Order: sequence, then C-alpha cells, then structure tokens
Amino acid sequence: MGFEKGLDTEFEDILPTSPPKICACACCSIVNFILIILFFPCTVTQLGQFQIALVKNKVTGYVDLENTYDPGRYWIGFWKEFIAFPSTLNTIEFSDEKPEKEEQHLGVLRSRDKDGKQILLDVSIQYLLDPKNLGKIYKDMLQGYEDIYISELRDVLAKAANTFAIEDAWLKYPTVVEKMRAQCTMVLTKRHAQCWGLQLWGVTLTAKYEAKLIQTQVTKQKVKTERNKMFQLEVRAKTQVALAEYRKNVTIKEAGGQADKYMIEREAYAIAQARTVSAQAQSLQIVRDRVCPEYARDNSGNNSALMTCGTFAGPWVMSAVQLVAYQKMVLLKAHNSSHLIYNMRGGTHPQAMNVQASRNIMNGRARRRLLSDESVSVEGLHHDAKAGSGPEL
Repeated sequence: MGFEKGLDTEFEDILPTSPPKICACACCSIVNFILIILFFPCTVTQLGQFQIALVKNKVTGYVDLENTYDPGRYWIGFWKEFIAFPSTLNTIEFSDEKPEKEEQHLGVLRSRDKDGKQILLDVSIQYLLDPKNLGKIYKDMLQGYEDIYISELRDVLAKAANTFAIEDAWLKYPTVVEKMRAQCTMVLTKRHAQCWGLQLWGVTLTAKYEAKLIQTQVTKQKVKTERNKMFQLEVRAKTQVALAEYRKNVTIKEAGGQADKYMIEREAYAIAQARTVSAQAQSLQIVRDRVCPEYARDNSGNNSALMTCGTFAGPWVMSAVQLVAYQKMVLLKAHNSSHLIYNMRGGTHPQAMNVQASRNIMNGRARRRLLSDESVSVEGLHHDAKAGSGPEL
C-alpha cells in the first residue's frame, strides 16, 4: 500500500495539474514533433550514381577513413556529409586540342628522344580509383589527387620518351606504348589508382626535321617498292618457265595419249574384223557340214542336232558355188535399204528379184501359194495385183 501510494505521489508530481502547466506541456510536445518532422529528412543523405564516398563530420571535421560508401541512401545525420569520389574511368589528356567536358585542358607533352630531338607527344591516359584505398587517397592528397597524378605522369612519361628514338614511334609503336604504360602503372599504383589504358595518338617534330624525316621515309618507300617490283618480275618469270614446262608436258602426254588411242582403236578394229571373218568362215563350215538330206548324215552319234554330213555324202555336200549363193540369200535376209538387187557389172544378168517377197518366203511368212513352175501366169499376176500383194519391180 505504501509503494502504491508512493507511485501516486510521483505521478502527481510529474503530471501538470494547473491550466498553465498543461498549456506549456502541450506546446513543448508540438514543437518537438515539428522539429522531428523538419530535421529527420535532413539526417538521410543520398550518394549519387557512379560515386563512392567517405563520411565527414561537419561539426568536428573528422573524416571516417576506414569505411567507403557505394551509391545509395544512408542515415548519417544532418551533422555529417559525404566526400564523393568518381567510381568510373577518368581521363588525363596531354594535348593542345580541346578536351571533353569535366577534363582539364593540359598542354601537349614536351620531351626529347634519346638522340636529343625535341618531340611533342599527344597522350591520353585512363585511370580508375581503388575503392578499398579511398581513405589513403584522401589522407595523402585530399581531393586534389588528379593534379598530383598529372604532375607525376608528365614527369615519368617525359623521361620514358628519352629512352627511344623518335623513329620507333612509327617502326616499333607497340614497344613504345608499352614502355609508357609501364611508367603510368608504376606511378598510379603508388597513388592507389589503376592505370586502365594509355594511347599515344600524336607525335610532332620540328618542321625542318619532320620534312627531312618525310623525305627519308618516302625514299625508303621508293626503294622498297622497286625491290618488290623486281621480286614480282622474278616470280612472274619463274612462273612462266614453270608454266611452259607444264604445257610441254601436257602436249607430250596428249600426243602420247592420242597415239595410244589410235593404236588401241586400230588394234581393236583389226581384231574385230579378224573375228568377224573367222566367225563367218566357221558359220559357212557349219552350213557346209550340216546342210544335207537326212539320209546323207552321219548317224554314228546319239544327238541328232549335232549330226553332220557323212564322209561319203558325195553330191549332197554344198559346193563353193552353192555356198556363195547361200551367202547371197543371207545378205538378202539382212538387207533393209533397197527392194531390188542386181548382180555387179560383168556377171550374168539375172532377172529382177523382189527382196521383201524373197525374205517372206525364207522366213515362212508367204501368203500366196507357190507354184511348182518358176514363172507365174499372167492371170495369177493379175489376181495378185488386184489383191494388192503383187511383186514389186
């Protein structure tokens, strides 16, 4: 009971009871609410795109070098601010030409080559800050890091140009660029940055030396051109010699092939003629041996198809004249060009012969009845002419 009474006493002491006190308490609450509404957005700070930053206390000036912030919104308080650095590539260009926006306009890089000739170099360098070492960059150089980069790069690149002859900028361009890039990498690495790229895109000399250099290069090009022309003519001459040799070989091969072809064709033709003559002789011999009456054949064998005329057939064996007549009949059977055939001049003049009718008779396709007499009567000829199957003269 005493504890509860004590609590009641405390609450009564705290809570306002009189109207002035109540008004004062309400005013304080409203003012605090308004202040919270006004100042709370100020405690949220946005870091823009393509930026990295460190946090700095506006009151004390203390900078947090350990933590690096990426793009986004952060509640750091209205008493703090960001020190922003670019997270993208930055360009340093040594040239007399007008640079791009947000780049410093620097002059051309002046130096001398190893022979002492004055040269003017147009060089572009791209570098990238290391986010992990952003605190060290700010500690060593604050936000004037680019001016320090420019100063040191101008020095090391001018010294790098002293190590090569100016002719190497044309003859050994990759080697020259690699030397300058190595110096760029060395300087920027010590300053917590990355040498992303280097381009040597302009080399200028004094007017007098440049004219001499151009004349020297033109002379060298003329010498090289003439040398290449001589080489081309030499190669063309060798090609013509080789081509003539190939053409000669082709001609020889074609002539030999034509000769071989002619010999093969004539030999094949002669062999074919010989075999044709041999086949005709054999066919005549077979005809002479087998064309005879049944009673004149040799019956000593069992096969009747292979029976030949007997040795003592006598007049039943075909003579030479009969064989010639037989060959004429075979010719008539195979002849297709003319319907009338006559003996050659000097022989006995025969009667005209109907070749188609004779062929039909030999092949057993005759339609008319054959008379025993060789001549045909006038009435039979007249009847055949009416029927349309008379002899062709």
